Amino acid sequence: MKLFEHLHISFDIDVFDGSLVKATGTPSKSGLLTRDVYPLLAILAKHKNISIDLVEVNPKKEGSKNTIKLARDVLTRLLPTMFV
Repeated sequence: MKLFEHLHISFDIDVFDGSLVKATGTPSKSGLLTRDVYPLLAILAKHKNISIDLVEVNPKKEGSKNTIKLARDVLTRLLPTMFV
């Protein structure tokens, strides 16, 4: 039995450490690493009906290429069937 028919995830990219994410509004000095976040994403991705908003990616700031790559990776892990 599912507890929730739909799961909405609001994901702020600056949860990651500033060494990983520079092109955001507020880079975190001691944020999370991918090894901290990816296991949770794997659990959330198992839900059959999810939506997501991913915010705080600023493509005009220095380091945007890596920030966008990480944001894409987050989305791919949450919505794997969307990227097949």
